[in-house]
Amino acid sequence: MELLAIILSGLITLVSPVGLILDRTLAKAVRESVTAVDQLAVRVDNAPSYRILQGKVERVRIASRGVKLAPNVKIHTLELEMDPIADLSSLSAGTAPENLGVRQPLQGAMRLVLTEEDINLALQSQQIKAKLEELLNGLIPTRGNSSTRGYELLNLRLQLLDNNRLSFQVGLSQSGDPQSEQLDLMLESGVKVVAGRSLQLQNPKVSVNGRQISSRLVASLTNGLTQRFDLRQLEDEGITARLLQFDIVGDRVDLAAFIRFDPASSRESESPSD
Repeated sequence: MELLAIILSGLITLVSPVGLILDRTLAKAVRESVTAVDQLAVRVDNAPSYRILQGKVERVRIASRGVKLAPNVKIHTLELEMDPIADLSSLSAGTAPENLGVRQPLQGAMRLVLTEEDINLALQSQQIKAKLEELLNGLIPTRGNSSTRGYELLNLRLQLLDNNRLSFQVGLSQSGDPQSEQLDLMLESGVKVVAGRSLQLQNPKVSVNGRQISSRLVASLTNGLTQRFDLRQLEDEGITARLLQFDIVGDRVDLAAFIRFDPASSRESESPSD
């Protein structure tokens, strides 16, 4: 939702008689909200044009290349097309994403392209590494008491393969124990979109120090991953997301998704129960 908030913030500044150059104003808002962007094209459609003064926008289209969100996080291609937006006049500039105040649902389509190089660069980010460690330690069943240390991820590496397959290599060591022996884990699997809601690993093969682990344990881990990445979890926050495409082509991952944000649903989910 942060990207939608950026776009709305730019549009808010246009709802006035002096808002003459819509595309440039919104492009400026987008540029100021990211670390860097190599190419950016923005188009705001509104017919008739006076409707912008009423706080209504027919369509917003953004096409960008080389979007840098953080020092180690870069998106090769980001394209967004939003359906008609109403009620912008009820907002004020600088409104926080959680207080957008939009009464009607927002929805649109998004296309995302990530390169193998950019993915591996992002995997070096401490923030992403910490999230992956949390995910892994949540999937691995603990033994003994709850004080058992979790695993730390080392030397993460992703390789994109033919036929929508990928290979993921990582070293594992006990957190906080420099004497622990490093385990070399490798996962190779196909990837498939399931009902537009989640990604499922197809025919996964997992090995530790060159030895394949049991299919039963692999199934347990992969089922856990599918559940963790189920987009239906966002619905409690008023967000409906559907993954329309996931293709690995050469050294790139091409994603397409539909996103709908219903602020009314979000407010209801946050209301305390009687």
